[in-house]
Amino acid sequence: MISVYVTSSFANAGKTSAIAAIASILQEHHLEIAYFKPIINQVGPVTADNDTALISRYFNLGENPDTIRTVYSDEDALLGGIKDVCKVLCTGKDILFIEGIPGNIKLARDISEIIDAAVIGVEVYRTDYQEIQNQHESVKNHAGIIFNKIPQSRLSITKENIMSCGMKILGMVPEERTLISLTVKELADNLDGKLISVEERSTDMITNFMIGAMTPTHGSEYYNIKKDKAVIINSERPDMQLAALETPTRCLVLTGVKQVSSIVLRQAEAKKVPVITVDDTINNIVKKIEEMITCRYLNTERLNRTIAVFKKYMDTESLLSGLSIR
Repeated sequence: MISVYVTSSFANAGKTSAIAAIASILQEHHLEIAYFKPIINQVGPVTADNDTALISRYFNLGENPDTIRTVYSDEDALLGGIKDVCKVLCTGKDILFIEGIPGNIKLARDISEIIDAAVIGVEVYRTDYQEIQNQHESVKNHAGIIFNKIPQSRLSITKENIMSCGMKILGMVPEERTLISLTVKELADNLDGKLISVEERSTDMITNFMIGAMTPTHGSEYYNIKKDKAVIINSERPDMQLAALETPTRCLVLTGVKQVSSIVLRQAEAKKVPVITVDDTINNIVKKIEEMITCRYLNTERLNRTIAVFKKYMDTESLLSGLSIR
């Protein structure tokens, strides 16, 4: 049985995504996967974790999500219970992934020593390469690092700098628009909105977002700045909506409770642009969209895209070697 603790210096680095990609690779080698996500929470309620349930379903783990996600009062409680968790989850499995607590390299070291776990780091693009190396290589059984969200323009120089430090690199994943994109339907569902027209385009991908211009005078010029976009506009401004429809637009998101203009609906149908209505403020909608595209939100479709991108840039040979898998 192999245990793998996946850690990062900061939250939202892509640990869940990396685990899913590595698990997919290992399943192709006919290995049975187990997964565990500890939570340390000293006070206050613990929020729901949709990612844990998704990983459980996606890989057919056969475990209740409440079993693979356990809340501990502090680090000592986690360290004291980690062996028991391994015994329960590892029965009949070949490899256990533990999604670590971000920003806690000491905890990674402790767990690595207690259960003899290999440790994989997932780090977002940074330039303090030597510090990253020193942190991770202080851990027992350090298997390597996956660098994530590297700007395309910095990919070559980042590779040169990282290689010069002599790090164990398992993958270098550039920023990909597909990983921060949403389908029209995903957007509607997660905004609690209604898709009221052109439903056949619900699977179209949205890669940009814009808020309606304050005045329609230069509306078309403004909306032409971005393509493949969703435009968020107050439902009381059909002039702005019509201006947006004159440019490459994937969907309109109309906020408020005012009925949508029939002229706008006809134009949207003619342009094959879906219209989503949301009874909420623009500010709230923007906050929800920001949360969706910072990898705090996964569903099966997005996880499939994420796994494909990670696998494309993973060094499978180094991964298997780092985990002592032949």
